[in-house]
Amino acid sequence: MLDSTSGEAANRKTFDDYYDKPDWWFRWRYDTQIKRKSVLALLRNFDTDWSGKNIFELGFGSGDLLFSFPKSSRLIGVEISSTAILRASRLAKERGYSTFEFTKSEASGLISLASGSIDLAIASHVLEHVENLDKCLSEIFRILKPGGLLVVLIPLNERYPDANHVRILTSESCKVACMSQGFTFRQGFENDLLFYVVERMYWKNSGRRWSLIDNAARVLFNVLAAPLPFWLCRTLDRIVGLLTNLPARQAAMVFTIVGKR
Repeated sequence: MLDSTSGEAANRKTFDDYYDKPDWWFRWRYDTQIKRKSVLALLRNFDTDWSGKNIFELGFGSGDLLFSFPKSSRLIGVEISSTAILRASRLAKERGYSTFEFTKSEASGLISLASGSIDLAIASHVLEHVENLDKCLSEIFRILKPGGLLVVLIPLNERYPDANHVRILTSESCKVACMSQGFTFRQGFENDLLFYVVERMYWKNSGRRWSLIDNAARVLFNVLAAPLPFWLCRTLDRIVGLLTNLPARQAAMVFTIVGKR
């Protein structure tokens, strides 16, 4: 585990004003869209109608994933970022969601929701940021209804240290952590090898001014990759894997609750 104290402080400093960006920024950002598409691809395997359901996302960020669900859904989100909450509240009204609740988290791992009230919980690239992982997963288990689903996305095989991460997870360690809190693993996959195309460029420029060439390359990649359908992203991932023998950069998993009363 990385130093959790510096990680918690880094998270709040980094993300509090991060989402004060125009809507097109996230719509044309590959990283945002591949996470959204990965979650939705997993959920399609369960053939569930999410109309009227209670959808909860821990660390909802741009909100693009939450707003992929039907307008009759009740959207609930917890964030450490003030700008994320402002953005999500504005978009929910603009897009016609009648029931939504976005709140700020002040205590890591604590979720102020009624027990057994949530149909679907999502933690996309969040668990590696949470200081008290067991407490967080225990809280998600508590708020889920019997038979409810938990979708988890985590980064894999990171080659550069991220000060915002308080731990390093693998697919197996994430499964163990979730199952230790009562969840049952249902299915999952590993993907996102396309990130290797621009990874070094992003980290090389971390904390520095971008050059004209770097900016052009970043824009070109995002404009070309963000709108790709998920099946094509998966195909390109396999090609990158075959050509480079590099490992996947993201794990996407679904868990459920069996026997909860």
